[in-house]
Amino acid sequence: MEALNIVETKNLVVHMGGRVALDGVTLSIRAGAFTGIVGPNGAGKTTLLKALLGLVKPASGEILVFGHQPGQAHHLIGYVPQTPRMDPKFPISVFDVALMGRLGKRASGDDRAHAARALEQVGMANFAAKRFGSLSGGERQRVLIARALAGGPRLLLLDEPTTGVDPVTRQDFWQLVIKLVSAPLSDSPPIFGENGGSRRGVLLTTPYMDEASRCHRVGFMRGGKIIAEGTPSELRAMLSGRIVEVRDHSLSALRKTAGKIDGVEDVRAFGDKLHLRVQPGRAESVISALADAFPARACPEPSRRAGSHFEARLVPPTLEDVFIALSESRNS
Repeated sequence: MEALNIVETKNLVVHMGGRVALDGVTLSIRAGAFTGIVGPNGAGKTTLLKALLGLVKPASGEILVFGHQPGQAHHLIGYVPQTPRMDPKFPISVFDVALMGRLGKRASGDDRAHAARALEQVGMANFAAKRFGSLSGGERQRVLIARALAGGPRLLLLDEPTTGVDPVTRQDFWQLVIKLVSAPLSDSPPIFGENGGSRRGVLLTTPYMDEASRCHRVGFMRGGKIIAEGTPSELRAMLSGRIVEVRDHSLSALRKTAGKIDGVEDVRAFGDKLHLRVQPGRAESVISALADAFPARACPEPSRRAGSHFEARLVPPTLEDVFIALSESRNS
């Protein structure tokens, strides 16, 4: 059965502080899927989440959450903000933080049981009596997810949830969220028909391209607009055959030379190598030109010499390559 859209926006426009924060955003989110929104600070990512929560009023456009206006569907949404408004010094227990997720919900049954179950889902049941402020950053993040889960949401909105945490915590977070999305929602009736919407949907904002690559669908956001949207594979295909990776012991000299080669559109440093974005069909000629420019270090297989650090080869594009290219085209 085809996945159902649990969120739909069309030409959504939001004004904030005298500026256009969202500019014609059209987006859909499916049940049981990760949707990632990637963009720099000020792109409009958090404003989009607030619009879905009904916290900001659109100037124009359409927005439906589970077929309802945002303010009528808040009981179906769990929200983990980018910066939780909770003083770590405040003497509140982990359990009470999770219990907050039941406030304002159309609760049924025992609220405390729902909070306890949410802590168990995120692996924090043994921490229930501890003070929230005594936890590590990763543990606090798990508790905040438990708070979002306590209301039994069908949609999780996560605003840059791994910003500022270490790589191990980021990996743990992703394993947790994958588990939450994979689990069927058997404890409550489906929203659409008999079987539709039986799994939780997730909308996640992130500045990290490696996290975006884990999502089922990704939207690139800039200046309040969705400038491209699709699966990670579809987005990477936009630059297929156009990224040349170059290594050398002197990246500064290589960068100056590469930028002057006919057919090279952009040169970016990627750690100890360069990524060259070239015009369609120009990859081979660019690699040949690099070999000619560095004859003492180049060789034909593929522009590589044993004992030398120089290498130039065609590589699959990354999502970062695609986002940079799209951003430049929008600015030109």
